Amino acid sequence: MSRKLDNEILERLKDEVLKKDRELEEREVHNSTKEALAEMTSLSRAEVDKMYKKLSADAHAQQRKRNTIFAIIIGVLLIAGLILVKKLMFPPPPARSFTEEFNDTENGWDIFNQYQLNARIEDGFYKFETFEKTGYLRNDPYSVDLPANYNITVKTQWKKGSKSDNYGIQIGGAGTNFGYFYIRQNKTARYGFRINKQWASNITEKECPTFKQGEKSFNTIKVAVRGEKFKFYVNNELLYFGHMEILKAHSIKLVCGGTQEVYFDYIRISEPGKSKPIFEDKFDTPLKGWNPKIELEKKSKVENTFLQQIPMAIATGQT
Repeated sequence: MSRKLDNEILERLKDEVLKKDRELEEREVHNSTKEALAEMTSLSRAEVDKMYKKLSADAHAQQRKRNTIFAIIIGVLLIAGLILVKKLMFPPPPARSFTEEFNDTENGWDIFNQYQLNARIEDGFYKFETFEKTGYLRNDPYSVDLPANYNITVKTQWKKGSKSDNYGIQIGGAGTNFGYFYIRQNKTARYGFRINKQWASNITEKECPTFKQGEKSFNTIKVAVRGEKFKFYVNNELLYFGHMEILKAHSIKLVCGGTQEVYFDYIRISEPGKSKPIFEDKFDTPLKGWNPKIELEKKSKVENTFLQQIPMAIATGQT
């Protein structure tokens, strides 16, 4: 116990003793001790000790309370100081605001057309853009009944995309029967027939030395049919010949598959010995029986002050 607190307790004890003992009126007491207080009053030493213990307990309780309050005040001041230092050293970023009314695309929104198929006739070409990662083939058929002997010539221009995906023509027969004659940008070609939903022949690809690679190069496919025989040429080079499984042809299809862009420059179907073609199209007009169309997988556009995200397929025909 500190000397200061002990003196304070003795002073309180003195006051209590003097109050209790009426005989000590206005008596001045200096440097009191418990023994002196007992002698100065009619109280016994035991009574004085008892009063001392009670006052001592009260004084210590008040001292602990003061210490607790002081510690709380110091803690609060420390926390407030830390908060102030943090605000001074790390000020919050300035408030920002952004308003978009979608009147234009100046703020960098991603505007796109994600196609599965974009087939259109323009600039003197029938342009096919396909986006089929599985290699799925897209086609546009033209209905025409062909004689026993005929030639089909198609001029093509590959623009971009996968070099291992097929493009070319199909010759359609009765029902779902067809034969295909394809080329690839990796300088290969192939053909095959599907009869009664079964592959009658599915020839593996063959190298095509005369194939012209590059987006500005043209390659010409020619299929010459003579009754039950056919010959398959690329750039006037004979690659295949064999038995023609499609004996009565009723349609011609332009075909493009996978992920690539291919332009068809013209198609000509002729009969040997006759100058006038059975059918010819240089794709300078879309009004010859083709059905160009666009199929979108997903579209994003800014229109009428809205940013529109359209995650469904859309098919549109071209007239």
